[in-house]
Amino acid sequence: MEVVWFSRLAPYLPVEIPEPIAIGEPVLDYPFRWALHRWIPGEGASLDRVGDPVAFAHDLAVVVRSLQSVPTAGARAARNRACPLRDYDGATRSAITHARDLIDVNVATRVWEEALTAEPHRGPSV
Repeated sequence: MEVVWFSRLAPYLPVEIPEPIAIGEPVLDYPFRWALHRWIPGEGASLDRVGDPVAFAHDLAVVVRSLQSVPTAGARAARNRACPLRDYDGATRSAITHARDLIDVNVATRVWEEALTAEPHRGPSV
């Protein structure tokens, strides 16, 4: 559950993450656990808000690398994630096609095809 993992992730990440402020238990009308999180001020990333895409990509890479340092003991097994990239090929190509008004489809396809040549991760879960 995200409430548990947010508290585990926070010390490892160089960015602020949502802080839970209320947790609810399942009831008859809503049979799921739920949580309210403190709002983090700011705006989502978008092409018109990113002044330096290279710096943005670098900052994002720092966050991803930080995520890889989080101990995963006690984590549930991966479901519908942590699959070989080939498993996402159809969906990725579809997303590239649907984003044709936003991106250079040829460049994105070349990057994706190059990514498909990478060896799958064989190390411990991250």
